[in-house]
Amino acid sequence: ETIGRVAAGAVARKLLRVAADIEVLAWVRRVHDVDAKIDSANVTLDAVEANIVRCPEMGVDHHFLGGDPDGRCWMGGGGAASTQLDPLAM
Repeated sequence: ETIGRVAAGAVARKLLRVAADIEVLAWVRRVHDVDAKIDSANVTLDAVEANIVRCPEMGVDHHFLGGDPDGRCWMGGGGAASTQLDPLAM
């Protein structure tokens, strides 16, 4: 299921950019009960892409990947993402 969502998102992102001059910027802001403190006005694509879990807050990735005390991994176990749509500059 995840691969289909990722592929559909990539197609939609490209279509919005080409057809409507809209840039889509999305990032992970919570995994399980770990929340990142993110100022959405300052998020950049470079910051999102620089992090393995696509979270622009530096240093939070090890918390997201850490799992719980029983050794289970949190990835895929609930979380939240944020998306920002901006018209591209003409």
